[in-house]
Order: sequence, then structure tokens, then C-alpha cells
Amino acid sequence: MLQVRGRQVSRGPAAVERPLPPPVGGWNARDALDSMKPADAVILDNWFPRQSDVVSRNGYTLHCNTAEGSYSVQTLAEWKATTSRKLIAGVNGKLIDVSTSSPSTIGTGFSQNRWKWVNFSERLFLVNGTDAPQDYDGSTLTATAWTGSGLTKENLSDVTVFKERLFFIEKNTLNFWYASLQSITGGLTKFPLKYTGSFGGVLKAIGTITTDGGTGQDDLIAFFLSSGEVIIYQGSDPGSATDWNRVGTFYIGPPIGNSSLVQFGSDLIAITDGAYTPLTKVLPFGRTQPSSLDLSDKISLAVSEAMRLYRDNTGWQAIFYPRGRMLIFNVPRSTSAFDQHVMNTDTQSWCRFTGWNFPIFGLFEDDLYAGGTDGKIYKCNDGYSDNGSAIVSDAQTAWNFFGSSDRLKNFTMARVIFACVSDPGALISIGTDFDISVPTSSVSTSAVASGGIWDEAIWDVDIWGGSTQSVKGWQGVNGLGYSASMRLRVSLSAQNVSWRSSSMVMKPAGLV
Repeated sequence: MLQVRGRQVSRGPAAVERPLPPPVGGWNARDALDSMKPADAVILDNWFPRQSDVVSRNGYTLHCNTAEGSYSVQTLAEWKATTSRKLIAGVNGKLIDVSTSSPSTIGTGFSQNRWKWVNFSERLFLVNGTDAPQDYDGSTLTATAWTGSGLTKENLSDVTVFKERLFFIEKNTLNFWYASLQSITGGLTKFPLKYTGSFGGVLKAIGTITTDGGTGQDDLIAFFLSSGEVIIYQGSDPGSATDWNRVGTFYIGPPIGNSSLVQFGSDLIAITDGAYTPLTKVLPFGRTQPSSLDLSDKISLAVSEAMRLYRDNTGWQAIFYPRGRMLIFNVPRSTSAFDQHVMNTDTQSWCRFTGWNFPIFGLFEDDLYAGGTDGKIYKCNDGYSDNGSAIVSDAQTAWNFFGSSDRLKNFTMARVIFACVSDPGALISIGTDFDISVPTSSVSTSAVASGGIWDEAIWDVDIWGGSTQSVKGWQGVNGLGYSASMRLRVSLSAQNVSWRSSSMVMKPAGLV
């Protein structure tokens, strides 16, 4: 039997959907735009990258008003004793107990508000290089009766605990001072570092390192100089020729800011000129270490630019926030504007927080707090708004060639899948070949029913359980190019949004 074929109609290349992963790899401010991994981000502001999703950050709420008006809070110190905790703020020449919403002044008449502090023997020891050193036992603040031959105790500018002793540095010198074993007052002994080399600098900071993750004989103490050297010692008694040894002197760059060190596990992280530097990784190399050893390697260009612009500003700080899985570096753009470079401590992926304009952060009962420029204390990572103001989360994915850098593509649709309580009113723009525009429509809040440029008629909503939903949306786009990137913004004040998945639909459009 003869079969007659009908005429076949050519429909052209078929459209295909390709994944455009949410940027769980974090902010990349190092690599060329055409070399980034697909899961990286060119911009990642107020989004926090996790193992399998990217979530909009939480906000902050008012905790305590010190009633000090427009004076900036410059210190947040936590006193610890067994199960008791108190939060102490330094503001307007005062030290104030801000553990609750009702402030209580514990000391007045100070010239400086930025104190360095440490807990030892159930007391909080504070120094600032100008005022008399203080100690606090949970109820009374006392000027500590330190003495020493040639010592002006008001010049003690930093303090740490090492091998059951208090160690201090003397400002504008190469001297450190140490107390007797387990002593909380009395005589201090000077140890001059000027005889260990010719450095051309002064002591700026002091910290400790443990190479085995605990407290023991492998612990080291590090002295940071303004000239960029760090001098490392091992032992427990600086007065003993047999129990105090210099491990070495290394050049890693000058420390930046007054709170440039943070203990992170067994390591000590330093804010140095141009990098966030983990001492245990770089000390064998000194300043010649490969930049890949810097903790901030993936955002190195952003860090070096921030150092260039804001190096001399007050407010640089490093703080480890275990409950939030965050390592936070406060970047002071001015006296009233601050950004934070934030690393997920599980994945070492980076992002940037904006809108947290705080000159100081601190921990209290394992939660994160901040001191404002308005004399107020705020609880951070708390609530869905910044004290009532919506949080704008902004991201741009890495430029993606979708497996073929030599093939021109016609991009027609984009999809994003969120986990959230309600439609977040997301705004997107799509760019090709390294040219992308910022969404120009005003960013709507989560309380607004309409979704800006989104077409609600094609949203597909599935209930996941409880009040959390899977919200899926297609957006028609029109772009011709070899690579593409997505810019996505949400403005939130009543919920978090988890960015779970995204993709693009494209058709082949030709070869080079």
C-alpha cells in the first residue's frame, strides 16, 4: 500500500530550559566576569548564601535606649561569670549596663568610648589607652590598681589573657606588660620588644592562637605592630629564660582599626591592609604568601578598595557570630554609614550586608547586638525589618554561557522558585554579554499584593506545610547574546525569602 507523506514544516531550533543556580557560591569580587562559576554572584547584598539556597537576611530591633542622644555607641562588652551575663556599652564618656531595656550607668567621666576588653577570673577588664583601666565584677566598676616601674597605667591600650595571665600593650611603644599568674590587680612587669629587631613601628594589637583547637602548650601569643610585623611567642612566663621563646617575626601588613582581631576556632583572624588574614595559614609565608590563603581571597578586590577608601575611618571590626554561622567584618564608609562583609562559616561563601549602619557589634547571650550612632542598642538578626524599615535584598548572578561560549542564544523566559510565606513582589532584569540594567520599577514590599513586573496570573503556588509556600514565577524576557545574567531584588518587611532555584529558557541563534 502506497503511503503519501505530508509536507513537513520546519519550526526552527527548539527552546530549552537551562538551570541558573541561586548564588550559593557567594559574592565573587575577584574573578573576571567571564570566569566566574555559575553559582557565584557579581552582587549579593542582604542575601545570605547557605549550602543549598540563598536567604534574605533578617533585620534588627531596638533593645535599649541609653538616652545619650546623638552620641555613638563605641563599645559593646559582655561580662561573663558562670551562668551570669551582662552587656556593657561605652557611650558619651560613660559605661552603661544595657543588658535589658532599662539602662543603668556603672561609670562616668571617661575621655574615650572605644574600650578593649577581656573576661578573666569572673571580671571584665577594660582599657582604652587614655583613661584609667577598669574592671567590673558584675555589680561594681573599679579603677584597677595596676602598678609597674615606669608604667603610666592610663597608656594601657589593649588586653588579652594567655596562660592564666593578663597581658597588656602600652600605646605608642614596643612594650607589653604582663601580670603575675592568676593576678587581677597589683604589679605589672614590662617586656620591651625593641630588642627583638628594628621594626619602625609601635604595638597596635595583641591576640592568641591555638594550633590544636584547645588550650595547652601549643598556644601562641601574637603581638601586632603598626609597621606590619607580627611577633609570635610561645611559653607561659615572659620572665623565664626557659619558658618563653620567640617563635618568629613575620610581615603580614599593618592591622587596620581598633578591633582588628577576632578568634575564629583555633585561628586568629586579623584585618590587615588589603585582606582578612588567618594567622595559622599565612605565618609560614609572611607577606609573600599566595593571596589564596587570605580568608577574603574571593572578595579581595572589594576588600582592597574598601581599605583604600576607608582605611583611616573609625569602626573597622571583626566579630565571629557562631549562632548565625557568620564571620562579620564591619566596614566604616563614614561616621554614619557602614557595610558588612559577611562570610558563611560553614561554606566560606561571602555576601555583603547594607543598612546596618552601626559603629560597633557585640555578642550577648550568644545573640548579635549593635551600638547605633543614636545612643541606642539594637538586637541584630532579629525580625524581618530594620527597626520598621523594609530590607532591600539585591543579587546578580554570575554571567553564564550555559555550556557554549561560541553559540549565540536568544533568551526568552526566566523562572525563579522561592520558599516564602507570600508573593515577595520580586523584581528582575536580564542582561546579556556583560550588560545588565538595574530594575527601574519601584521595589514593592511583601505586603503589596501586586508583584511589580511579575505577572501574577502565571504564578504557581504550592503549599509546603505550615505557612511556607513554594512560589514559582515565569518572567518573559528578550535578550540576544552569548551569556546571560539575572538581577533580582526583593523588598521585605514581614517575611524572609529563600531563593531555591532559577532557570532560563533559550533558543540557539547561531555560531561565531
